[in-house]
Amino acid sequence: MFKAMLGFIIGVILLYFSGDLINSSKYSLNLYVSLQFVLCFLGAILFCAYVAKVRFLFNLVIVLFFLVIGFFYALYSAEQIKNARISSEYDNKKILLKAYLCSLPRKSQYSFSADFCLQELRAADGEIIDGAGFKAKLRWPLTMTIPEGLQLFYVKSRQPKSTVNFIGTPYEMRLFYDRIILVGKIKELVGSESASQLDTFCWLHYHYHQIRQLLKNYSDTLLEDSSQQGVISALLIGDKSELTGESYKILANTGTQHLIAISGLHVGLVMFGIYWFLPKTRLSIFIVTGFGLFYVLLVGFTPSAQRAWLMCLCALLYLSGYLKVGKWRVFIFALCLVLLVDPLSTLNLGFWYSFLCVAILFLISQTLSIESRPLLALICLQLILILGMTPVSSMLGTKHGLENILANGLSIPWVSLLVLPLTLLWFIASLFSEGLALALLSVLNTSIELMMSYLSSLNVINIPLSVSIHGLAIVCFYICFIVLLVFNKMKTIYGLCLVGLSLVVCFPSKLDKKGTEFMVFDVGQGLALAFKSGKYIWIYDTGPAFSKMSSTEQVILPYLRRYQKTNASYGLIISHGDADHAGDIESLYDYANPLISWTSQPDRLAVKGFEFCQQGMKWKNYDLQIEVLYPFPNTDLSTVSSNNHSCVVRFTMQGKVFLLMGDLETQAELDFVSYYRDELKANVLIAGHHGAAKSSSYALLKHVQPEYVVFSSGYMNKFGHPSAAVLNRLDSFESDSNDLMYNENNAVRLFNTVDNGALRFRVEVEGGQIYVDSARQDSGSLWLHQE
Repeated sequence: MFKAMLGFIIGVILLYFSGDLINSSKYSLNLYVSLQFVLCFLGAILFCAYVAKVRFLFNLVIVLFFLVIGFFYALYSAEQIKNARISSEYDNKKILLKAYLCSLPRKSQYSFSADFCLQELRAADGEIIDGAGFKAKLRWPLTMTIPEGLQLFYVKSRQPKSTVNFIGTPYEMRLFYDRIILVGKIKELVGSESASQLDTFCWLHYHYHQIRQLLKNYSDTLLEDSSQQGVISALLIGDKSELTGESYKILANTGTQHLIAISGLHVGLVMFGIYWFLPKTRLSIFIVTGFGLFYVLLVGFTPSAQRAWLMCLCALLYLSGYLKVGKWRVFIFALCLVLLVDPLSTLNLGFWYSFLCVAILFLISQTLSIESRPLLALICLQLILILGMTPVSSMLGTKHGLENILANGLSIPWVSLLVLPLTLLWFIASLFSEGLALALLSVLNTSIELMMSYLSSLNVINIPLSVSIHGLAIVCFYICFIVLLVFNKMKTIYGLCLVGLSLVVCFPSKLDKKGTEFMVFDVGQGLALAFKSGKYIWIYDTGPAFSKMSSTEQVILPYLRRYQKTNASYGLIISHGDADHAGDIESLYDYANPLISWTSQPDRLAVKGFEFCQQGMKWKNYDLQIEVLYPFPNTDLSTVSSNNHSCVVRFTMQGKVFLLMGDLETQAELDFVSYYRDELKANVLIAGHHGAAKSSSYALLKHVQPEYVVFSSGYMNKFGHPSAAVLNRLDSFESDSNDLMYNENNAVRLFNTVDNGALRFRVEVEGGQIYVDSARQDSGSLWLHQE
């Protein structure tokens, strides 16, 4: 049984690392034919090994047999979602949906948004579209009210497509994991039907979310005057929509977001807290399991909560003696159970964190006694867990440093022993005694305010912990780490491992390649670029920002963290002050102060101290040169638009030229071309104003003669970027340039972040050849939306 579970786990996880086998439907038949053949072949070997009593071969075939089953079980689940996702032919078109609300609505400045479980989809001509049983993420105006019951409405739909970068967790993967097959805006309510028409499961599902909405309304009324409504709502019902942008930023900067994400910590506290006070009987197991399930339902029955409940249930059965096997087999059993319930759990980052942390806990428990010295053991436990997660955080570019240790060291026990119990007690008390509830709420608010004040004070600390992302460094780290845990009573080995870990963490960049690269981040409708040259990184624009999300936090900072860059390692250029180019500069400065900061509109930026960007400014190191070409010193910028303030920059990297036009357009672009003419030749052109019709004139293309043209734009953006006019100019420019052998294929290569995701340009040192990597095309991930 254990070997079968192990094979199943390997098979399910294998799909996550095996690349995209289901992007094209032509592979589907071959895959399932291959499945039948492989299973029959392994079954025959299994039978022969059993008859011949060849134990080793028998065990090996069992593992392989269930490995294949696990792989195709996960593949089938993923393929169902990919086949159901809305086609591009319905983009920007109205379709009729029959659906019911199956999440708590989230309110933004201009609209509501929520998930809807789909019952039926029809095109405008009445044709039925596959997709029933999955979900849609929809928004609607604040003035529109969604009535109860099964809804019929027209939606302006589009594919669930989002930004994709080389580093970070893509939103598109989250949509895939949540079974979202379309996103859109409700345009018209057609009518409502009774929920009694739903089948039993959907009827229960619908009323479950209606009850959660009632609980939210009830708690919002009680918390109306509370200063910490967002944190309390997140802990009580899993609703983070009320969390303020300031609180969200404090939690993100200190790496304590997990404190308000309903995870194993919260579910484990509820279940083991109740188990602690009950007699250790079979009835107690049922009671604890029931209360744990009730809390999981209360917070939204999210995948992370479900996973935590299953893991805690396995742990309780083991501790109670009902699972009479070793703890590592219980670990395998819990892992198998989670993947059996949800084979796409591997797409959720919390899955990896949960089981990796539990594995580290098991290793620690072999040598660390919690009973004899509980306080010391808990402190050591926290430090070892954070140290063990350092390579993972380095690869993902997540916040990880000394401030995280200090933040989690106090906040985890504070939330575990005080805030969460108080939250649940306050809610229960509110049902029976208003006076007691008010007193508990006052204490609860104060406890959260103290915690947030403490976390906020840690922002002055910026000492990152990281290791080189080089494979050799990571292998070395984990060898030392595991040996440290297993042999910590052997002083010589213990000391050597401590020295090894210290060297890997303190000198993380020794194995990194000192190459150069030019990065075009995928930030949607905006622009953010980076040049990396040795230890230096230059950022050009920071993309857009919203209330609780910004390109700086989601894309740029993970990139800087992955390369372990400090405040002495990079410069910053903000082309102009528009929101899609200069969003959330404050977060960038919170991480590190650039040595050099240039912009053409310093008065429009939230951060002061920028030097005015104008022609003639230069910076150079051994293989990178940066030159500002525009604005001209004598240009009267007071008479031109914000776009025409753009700081136009030329980057030269190992002899290859990159021209960054910002949002320059119309007359300013013509003046720019007239001034430089033949001096504008460049290998790569970052098209001005995201490809707007008033930019990238034929005159500019003629003088730049680019090999590569890049558009940075958002999917189905309301401006229509890049415009058909610009694309037509590029076509005519290409046909008129057949006599100009300026690139190998005698053709301009066009890239758009919508289609390609983030782009990485690398220059070969010897041959000078440019290589382009595309985050969307090269990643080969099963969740990517590709037509």
